[in-house]
Formats: sequence, structure tokens, C-alpha cells
Amino acid sequence: MARNRRVIAHNVPYFITCDMRWRWTRQKLPIIAEAILSALGAMPTRWNGGLHAYIVMPDHWHALITTHEPHTISRVMNSVKTQSAGAVRRQIGGSGPIWQRRFYDHVCRDIREFEGALDYIHCNPVTAGLVDSPGLWPWSSWHAYNQGGSPPIDVEPVEGEFDARWSEWSYHASPSRKTAPPLLAEG
Repeated sequence: MARNRRVIAHNVPYFITCDMRWRWTRQKLPIIAEAILSALGAMPTRWNGGLHAYIVMPDHWHALITTHEPHTISRVMNSVKTQSAGAVRRQIGGSGPIWQRRFYDHVCRDIREFEGALDYIHCNPVTAGLVDSPGLWPWSSWHAYNQGGSPPIDVEPVEGEFDARWSEWSYHASPSRKTAPPLLAEG
């Protein structure tokens, strides 16, 4: 099977989707969610990254994550998946994989993409028919973006200087590192 090539970008948010191997029941979902949130909560200090948004669903989770050199999104995701899988196995037992082998990532190229991903993340349980309002889903960063909210784990909101983050980034598609042009083209 061919390996996927990933864009390696630093100081810009990635929109992440990570699928679970199976759908968790409502009874086990709190255990799974706590394991994922614990691993995501440790990410900013352990990997010097930014966690901007997240949601845990019965069969997948989403996050907006910024990585900083020398860490790549692949290394950060490997750590989050490994840490959370270990916690799940300690809580409910069993063996075998918890996560699907790969994950989806997309580099947000501008503030519109970031805000679109943020809305998608927070509206996911409403779209799936699990709740009537984003604020009713307990494993979401929605509460950090709305007055009076208290999210399960803290996030780093992206504010005013956001667009400046797109002026420098690099990617790695082969053994040689190349510098890519700015993502925001004024025109």
C-alpha cells in the first residue's frame, strides 16, 4: 500500500479528522471521550502546539491543531492516538486497535477555512442528530467560544493576528525540504 504524503506546515492550523475502528455505545463514549480529551489536553505542553478546537463523536473526533517546529502533525497525532488508546484499554480492557490506521488532515489556508472548520466541528453533533444545539454536546470546545462556557479542556482561540501566521510555512513531500509560497495571495 502506498504511503500518503503529508504537507508539513508549521504555525498554521490543521483541521484533523480521526476515525475510530468502531462506533462506541453511549455507555462507553464518556470513557473514550475522556481518554481523547486527556491526550489532546497534554498536546500543547508536550508538543509545543496549539489546540484551537475539538469535538469527540461516537465514531470519530475532530480538532484544529497548530504544530511548531520541529514537531510534525504526524508525530503529534501518533502521540495522541497512542496515549488515548492506552487509556481506553486500561479503562475498558480489550486489545487490538482503537483507531483506524490513518487520519485526515487539511491545512487551513486562511481565516475563512479556519472559521468553516470551527463551525463544522461545533455543529457536528447537531448535524448527526445527537443533540439539538452545539452547547448540549459535552465533549466539545464550543463552550470555550461562547460566553459563560467552560470547555472540558482549554483551547487557544485564534484572534486578530491570525492572518500573519500564513506568511511562513514549509512542506516536505520528498527527502528534500522546500519552502512554499505564502498561502494568502492578495489580489
